[in-house]
Amino acid sequence: MTERQSHHEIEPQNPFRAEIIGFLDRPYRPLPQEMAALIERGLSADHILDAGEAMGLERPHMEDTLLELESGLPHILALADYLAELYGDKRLLFLARDAELMADAYAITHPDKQSQLLPGSIRLWEWIRDTQSPLAPEFFARYNLSLYDEPSSVLIDTGFQGTAGYWIWTALDTRNVYRSGDPAEIKALASHMPIKLISAIGQPQLRWGEQIVDFNSDDILQGHTMFPKVQSVIRPYFEGERDYYSRDPLAYRLAMSLQIMPHFHGAFERLERTDQGVVAVPREEAIRSDIDHISRSDEGEGRNASIVNPLAALVVQHRVIQASMARH
Repeated sequence: MTERQSHHEIEPQNPFRAEIIGFLDRPYRPLPQEMAALIERGLSADHILDAGEAMGLERPHMEDTLLELESGLPHILALADYLAELYGDKRLLFLARDAELMADAYAITHPDKQSQLLPGSIRLWEWIRDTQSPLAPEFFARYNLSLYDEPSSVLIDTGFQGTAGYWIWTALDTRNVYRSGDPAEIKALASHMPIKLISAIGQPQLRWGEQIVDFNSDDILQGHTMFPKVQSVIRPYFEGERDYYSRDPLAYRLAMSLQIMPHFHGAFERLERTDQGVVAVPREEAIRSDIDHISRSDEGEGRNASIVNPLAALVVQHRVIQASMARH
């Protein structure tokens, strides 16, 4: 046996390396169906990390992130079922980046329902509205977006007021109702594309979205093992928190947890024409290797820190889809 053969037997080649490297070379995250197909063939998280290292990417620190994910996974899957029950007759548009893991879970657990991942960064929709870009109509057509002709769509976001969804409304509003500020007209138009949130905070008249469901499971937050990354930013759960803050404590932590998960790319900021048509382009953001570290000094005081690490994002997506496949 040659030295080369011996090395091959001791360290067998990763059969998924080329496909994972192909994902990492793309400017957009894999579709849930793409990841599910590889999992069916035996893809593991170690295969993903190995492929990243073959590309020269540093192996991310993920201990707290994976504990965080395990805290949220049962509730992510429960939310997917709630959405199918409540809005399964409609097309659900999950706002990326924050709701992308919810989009994965819904697509796999309810493949017979209509759903799509829609670029949801506020900066993008501000840019579309303010520039009146000639690329916008083609981009809207790509997602079949209209406030007037598509009454069966629902926007799904994490939290907390529905601001991103509001900016989508304004960008789609060709009649300039939002500029005129007529509350009755705005309410009528918004009914064509309502915003549903994992966690809604504040008085209903002061926000644009409604909470999907109240988990009513505050007691499971007692102790210090749930949502470790979120707890590094906000105080641990305390008895009476629901009444003190007027919010669903579990939904609030789940929404925050999804926001600070590692993302495949930066937030969307503009439109460009490519070989694939008009697409939303993310801003350039440095890759963070220490994705477990969240503090109040991070962007958004830690509540919505932008953690870009495509390798870690693939590991998290793999775990969510693996759990979703086990439920389906």
